Amino acid sequence: MAASAASAAAQAQASPAPALTPAPAPGAAASAVGLALLGRRVRLTLKPLAAPAAVAPAAAPAPETVEGDVFCVQADDAAAAASADGGGGGGGGHGGHGGAVVLRSQKHHTYQKADYTVVALAVVASVEDLGPGLDAPRVAVRAFSASEVEGRFKSAAQREAQRLARRGGEGVTPEDQTIFDKLNANFPDMRWQGRLIVVADRVAIQPPYQLSCVALAHDADEKEARQFATVLARVREVLIKVRADLRLAP
Repeated sequence: MAASAASAAAQAQASPAPALTPAPAPGAAASAVGLALLGRRVRLTLKPLAAPAAVAPAAAPAPETVEGDVFCVQADDAAAAASADGGGGGGGGHGGHGGAVVLRSQKHHTYQKADYTVVALAVVASVEDLGPGLDAPRVAVRAFSASEVEGRFKSAAQREAQRLARRGGEGVTPEDQTIFDKLNANFPDMRWQGRLIVVADRVAIQPPYQLSCVALAHDADEKEARQFATVLARVREVLIKVRADLRLAP
């Protein structure tokens, strides 16, 4: 028994310890996943955008996803240098986008027509491989600059902020939101300000959103009042129709 124990101990000392593989840098990992999935269909789950301070959503929104075939991947110079040095790179956070992936989406009934979506790697939370893509890329695309990717990301963030501004926060009832949505179909430039509905930054509708609640959003002199009298009258006209459709008192 003692000899067996000594033999086992000797074998344990002779066996080399398993090698530990260092974790890749965030930017390098995102690029490697994209390159490995070229031509594959993937679903990208995006990191949520921060809601504006004035907006208090009732519940956290579901994560946004983007689906398509991986057409190409481009990492910026900072991400490439980080992966070469083994550092953190610029792709691990929102401070540097770390490159982008282009997804190609083509409907089965179309012929050589497709949509291309550019997604910054820094906003990708997870990647799901859905299998082979519909078709292999047939054409080359021009190289895109870091400023173009950053510009598209900022535009998407602005659109998301505008979407959140059209969703009522605390105290807004489903009926209030329905009135807002029906008005918004006629006046695209609308937002919530607390429980106040603001149209084009000029007209305000106070709860309970009746005809008598419509007025200019701020004090105006006689000249400005005449200038926006038409807008004020149009908002009142549409509000009457909206409340009639909902069978609410004007």
